[in-house]
Amino acid sequence: MIIDLTALLSGEASTIDIEFDFAPDMGEEPPMALADVTFPSGAHAKGRAVDNAGYIRLELNVTAPWQGECARCLEEVSGTLEFFFERTVAAKGTLENEEEIADYSSEYLIAENGKIAPVRELSDSIAYEFPSKVLCDPDCPGMCSRCGKSLKNGDCGCVKKDHDPRWDVLKTMKFPD
Repeated sequence: MIIDLTALLSGEASTIDIEFDFAPDMGEEPPMALADVTFPSGAHAKGRAVDNAGYIRLELNVTAPWQGECARCLEEVSGTLEFFFERTVAAKGTLENEEEIADYSSEYLIAENGKIAPVRELSDSIAYEFPSKVLCDPDCPGMCSRCGKSLKNGDCGCVKKDHDPRWDVLKTMKFPD
């Protein structure tokens, strides 16, 4: 998605309303938290670009419906990630050290020929804002380590206490009171 900001840069407008859909691009190696997550209907961004005395701010509310697996019980889980995305827009050639701007990509977007393409930055923000573990419920008990049954539906009946004979020698030890 390319957003044309020439009306703001030329002073013809003070605000531009923006709304678009995009497909989050997590690159070839997505972050670990997003490895098994999909965005079946893409993401939606709605907001505005505002000229505040020569400083252009891009302000977007982003929603991204997702699907994945619970990290504990492996059941299918879905939800919607919502967050606020805000960046300062600078015209190419106006910053002193544009080579170093990559270090400040969380603060700036560079407009080339009056246009910006924020999909990469929005995708990075989705990865940053997404929870590190997807859970069906914060209290999900997970799966039985012996039989693999989901404990969400009740106890599986497996014996929980294992006896490891290597620890038997500790039972024979006498400790002073």
